[in-house]
Parts: sequence; structure tokens; C-alpha cells
Amino acid sequence: MELTICSAKVTGRSHIKSGINCQDNLKVVGFVFQEKQYVVGVIADGCSEGTNSEVGSALAVHFIVWSVRQLILEGVELEHIPIILYQRVVDFLRDIVKKHRFPSARLRTSFYRVN
Repeated sequence: MELTICSAKVTGRSHIKSGINCQDNLKVVGFVFQEKQYVVGVIADGCSEGTNSEVGSALAVHFIVWSVRQLILEGVELEHIPIILYQRVVDFLRDIVKKHRFPSARLRTSFYRVN
């Protein structure tokens, strides 16, 4: 079975008028594993109030699609993927924050307190 995958995103009118980047991202990947065809698609809605939130949404879609594909290739059953994926995403984000150089310990602490 042949499968064609199409995707698109559009910068909204209010973003264009305000000079704000499109902060949403999406990624779709199709692949075959053990003679089964899989399609993994992820959409991340950026947060308009966040500075450079398009970076976070781009990282999220790429990491999640890659992780789901890897889990399938490892033979993980589909119903177990959400729990494993959740922990991998949390670990991924923690690693990013750990590597970030905050100007002071106070700012690092304040970063973790933001809801």
C-alpha cells in the first residue's frame, strides 16, 4: 500500500500583523517495520507569550517523532508507548535545563518555580 503524507502550517493573521513568528510546529514520518506500515505525526502548539517558543515546539515535534519511531523499532507495543514517551520527554527537557547556564543560582531556582 502506497501512502502519501502531506502537511502544512500557516502563520495566523494576528501573528503577521504583530510581526510574531509562527510558533506552531508539526512533523509526520512514515516508515515500514516488520512488514507493517506506520505513520507518526506530532503537532506542538507554541505559546504566543513565550520568547522563541517556536524553538521549543520544533524540538518537541522532532524529539517525539524520533522517540516514537525508536520505540516501535525496539519492539515496544503501541499501548505502552505513551507512558514510556512521557518519561523520555521529561528526561529530555530536564537534560536541556541542566545544560543551560543560568547567570545565578537564584535565576535557576526562579526558573523552576514558574508555572
